[in-house]
Amino acid sequence: MYSFHCTEVKVINKDYNDIGIIRGLRVNGEVQSYQRRARNMPKRSKEDTEITIQHIMDAVAEQLLSLGYDKMSYTTLSKQTGISRTGISHHFPKKTDFILALDERIHEMFIGHLDLCDSLKTFSESWLLALNKPEFISILKLLFLHIVTTNNANEFARKGVERLYRLIGDKFGEEGDKELEWLMGKSLAYMS
Repeated sequence: MYSFHCTEVKVINKDYNDIGIIRGLRVNGEVQSYQRRARNMPKRSKEDTEITIQHIMDAVAEQLLSLGYDKMSYTTLSKQTGISRTGISHHFPKKTDFILALDERIHEMFIGHLDLCDSLKTFSESWLLALNKPEFISILKLLFLHIVTTNNANEFARKGVERLYRLIGDKFGEEGDKELEWLMGKSLAYMS
């Protein structure tokens, strides 16, 4: 036997103003469907949503480079952006979603430190010089963190390493791959 019960809940904002009603249908105590009628709450436009997401992503990029992945949190992002933790998690339910969304931007920032225009030697020297730049080190730490902290390297780390090998391999051939492996090992030793 089913028990049906319709409910209506008044929704008020933090100033205790009535802003709408939520109606729900409960079947055996569980909400099966609901309909929200809100007063004075226009639906956000797609442009507003994109601006919010971009604002979050800018804060994520800044915090990844300044605080690091482990210290960045929904709370630190909320404090910086003024967007609630729930609002942020609505767009990015998992912390790794930030990394996936920033993948291209992080790659461009990383490559921006390297000289790929000349010889393999110039590339190698630019990598070694970049080891003295906090942004470059932060990106390397992020990449290495995602390689070693998961059973299978997550998509960000896998794509990042594959893209780097493809770029260097296409530019400098097999010698480039060997040099890249040496540089990555050198980087790990440098950071430890």
